Amino acid sequence: MSKRMRRILAIITGLVTLFMALQLSFAMASEALPDRACTVATRIAYEKALTDPAAEQNPAHQLAVAEAFLVSCDVPLHVQAVAKQAARAALDAGETAKSLTHFELALNNGAALTEQEQLDYMLSLWLNGKTEHAWTLRDELIDYWLARASRVATVTSTNVRDGMIYKIVFDDPSDTIKTQTHWLAQPHGEGWPAAVSLNSDPSLIALATFRMGPKAQSMQDLTLTQCRGRQTAARVFGQIVPEIAEQTALDVLTAYLRAPQVPAHHAAGNPAATCYSTDRLLTPLR
Repeated sequence: MSKRMRRILAIITGLVTLFMALQLSFAMASEALPDRACTVATRIAYEKALTDPAAEQNPAHQLAVAEAFLVSCDVPLHVQAVAKQAARAALDAGETAKSLTHFELALNNGAALTEQEQLDYMLSLWLNGKTEHAWTLRDELIDYWLARASRVATVTSTNVRDGMIYKIVFDDPSDTIKTQTHWLAQPHGEGWPAAVSLNSDPSLIALATFRMGPKAQSMQDLTLTQCRGRQTAARVFGQIVPEIAEQTALDVLTAYLRAPQVPAHHAAGNPAATCYSTDRLLTPLR
């Protein structure tokens, strides 16, 4: 065989080998990559179905749309987000067992829960009879939040008969942290946490200014946040005396810890006793 022919055969062999390698690489990549219909078309259809003007926009609709998506898509990145949405919708629709299932689906697919979502997950655990797990999660969440808060605040604690009361004094309240001082009550046994915040809420001040004039600009509130509702524990105009603010907060939270709120179980199909107003229970941190 001539030298020229051997070169041609070597080139052909190399091309065949390269072609086979490319085919194998493409096949492996196809298995590793998710179904494009799931990552693009299905997700677009899901978003459109959520806001379908022909459907009644209620938790039952949101739950049905999310569950339809989860049946057709198992890509973890999308399952994480949609399963969390399904879990919250299930809580609001009174489907507490489904709520827990969807939260666990999200977690099993690598989802990270926000503090609000962890409170919702805690609620779904409680409503499904997983009491010990619920309150363990409560304590872990509070420990985690306090550790984060200690980076931007001074944290101290007071042990009372029925629980712990933490005082968090923010070093530099800003646009992202409007609270000046925050007290958080953690029951020793079962029960939802509660908090008292000293803050100057711009929206409330703006509203009060219409009725009271410039005096409202100095308004400060001590606000009690519980599982069910939020209420003003004290309101002052001007600088509140720190000792009075602290004693008021301690008195209010000590009384709360004697009988902490526990969400009531509801029959399936009725809205669960979702804990509202909890966005201020654990002050958002920058």
